Amino acid sequence: MAHDRKDSSDLSPPPADVDTQPQQSSPPKKRKRGVKDTAEKLSNPKRTKQNQELEEDNKAAKSQRAKKSEKELSSAGEEKDTTTGETTEVKAKPKRTRKPQLKTEDNPGKAQEAETEETPKPKRKRKPKVEKTLNTEDGDIKDTPPTPKRKRKTADEKAAEAMPLASRTTNHLYNIGAHVSAAGGVHNAITNAVHIGANALALFLKSQRKWANPALKPEHSNLFRSACTTHQYDAGKHALPHGSYLVNLAHSDPARKAQAYDSFLDDLQRCEALGIRLYNFHPGNTANAPRADAIANLAAHINAAHAATTTVTLLLETMATSSTSNTLGGQGFTDLRDTIALVQDKSRIGVCLDTCHVFAAGHDLRTPEAFAATMQEFDRVVGAGYIKALHLNDSKAPLASHRDLHANIGTGFLGLKAFHNVMNHKAFEGLPMVLETPTDVPNPKAQGSEVVKSEEAEDSSEDKKAAKGAEVKAVKTDDIDHKDSPKEEGKKATKPKAAKPPPKTIEDRNMWAREIKLLESLVGMDVNSSEFLRLEAELAEKGKASRAKHLEQFERKAAEAEKKGQRATEKLRKAKKRGEMVELREGEFSDSEEEEEEANESEEEEKRESPELPA
Repeated sequence: MAHDRKDSSDLSPPPADVDTQPQQSSPPKKRKRGVKDTAEKLSNPKRTKQNQELEEDNKAAKSQRAKKSEKELSSAGEEKDTTTGETTEVKAKPKRTRKPQLKTEDNPGKAQEAETEETPKPKRKRKPKVEKTLNTEDGDIKDTPPTPKRKRKTADEKAAEAMPLASRTTNHLYNIGAHVSAAGGVHNAITNAVHIGANALALFLKSQRKWANPALKPEHSNLFRSACTTHQYDAGKHALPHGSYLVNLAHSDPARKAQAYDSFLDDLQRCEALGIRLYNFHPGNTANAPRADAIANLAAHINAAHAATTTVTLLLETMATSSTSNTLGGQGFTDLRDTIALVQDKSRIGVCLDTCHVFAAGHDLRTPEAFAATMQEFDRVVGAGYIKALHLNDSKAPLASHRDLHANIGTGFLGLKAFHNVMNHKAFEGLPMVLETPTDVPNPKAQGSEVVKSEEAEDSSEDKKAAKGAEVKAVKTDDIDHKDSPKEEGKKATKPKAAKPPPKTIEDRNMWAREIKLLESLVGMDVNSSEFLRLEAELAEKGKASRAKHLEQFERKAAEAEKKGQRATEKLRKAKKRGEMVELREGEFSDSEEEEEEANESEEEEKRESPELPA
């Protein structure tokens, strides 16, 4: 040990004034660097005031080190005896918290550290977060509970959702599918198509409701192609992307035309990156410009897009409007004919036939004879060879209603026989046929809530008055200065927020899977068989209430339009009889033009209820 080694000078006899009696030996201690041994200081007769101060500092440092080592030993389960230097095992002491330093009489210049045992504190419950909302009635800010977070799906729930709802029918004559979601990336559309047992699919290549969209990621493009290969989809034949609803290539405004064309061309470039060869879009709207000019603008943009791409075939979708509407592609098929006539590359232009739109525009498909007549009319005006794809939708509105309202197969005014005609038309074999039918069904919980509301509405007026009086009383009591609850002072009573009612409808993910199998079963089925008659009756019963509702609306509007026409005609005749009208040009205000005015008035009313494409 370092303190046992001494020099020869240390062996000299002690001075006379130093006590030579043997003292109690203290335990050996380790010497620290830079600090002299205390015994050496005591043996030195020439002690100065500085030595005394140094001695006091050393004592204070040693006491602090002793306390520190004692703490370390106590935390490790050992305790050190300061007199003997021995250590003993003790139980672990509770943690201590340091109190503010206090001055003592023994050492007034130094602070003494007081330690107390830590008492466990109960955990405070977190208060639920609240959102501040402005009360528009009185201008006060009140607290509203936050919206509940959606629970995360478990692994079993995710696995159950990933399981296909129906298996795909291989080597079928007709490629039937649906417009599936591409949320999270275009490659997810293939997964969703497999999920419903589809042999064709439609999708949006980007958001159809905004102009600015991020570019297609290369990894998404690779995943899409890989998924097509894995699940045996031919992207060039089975995929039918739908164009944005914002795009109007028939517009005459230069700035809007440029904006629409840029978005349109971006979609076509995405098609080529994904290996897709068909692209469906709406012809557009005249925006009150001459019809011939709008068609010329549309055809010019198609020619420019053909020049900028190499493989994509553009499909003009048939629309539900009348021939006099601002929307192109409606009744008569003449807008499609005139547009195709101006397209230079006829091999890359075609038509997507929408069964609901064609029916609402005035072309019947319900009987074999009516279906054949409509196909003949299309062949005569446009050419049957231009039909490259179909949208399969029933119609909630009756024939020639000019309203685009899709219904589930067999539940609308078209009925199951119309789709039997479609599914047995040889010219449609091998074409992509896409469902755009609704997948929402009535929510049983919402129906229950309606019953509860009706029962509450039958409460007596006395109960309502009593409840209202209690509410007013509660408001008045809030004006009192409550001493026991100062936090509530100044607050106004707010009416409790009613619980959010459940949605009226919920999504039925199995709807498209069932309709795909239904349409595939119609191929070769006898319309007089008991199986067909049973299916037809069941589906017609499901849509009975909806058909009655929309038929009543259609007849009411037709009657109003007829009355308006009659009043206008009568007013004109009375004016002529009184001699208030000047001599008219030949043919002016003829019967045909009066009918056209009535049709335009009815069409304006329909536009206010269901607006068409934005100008």
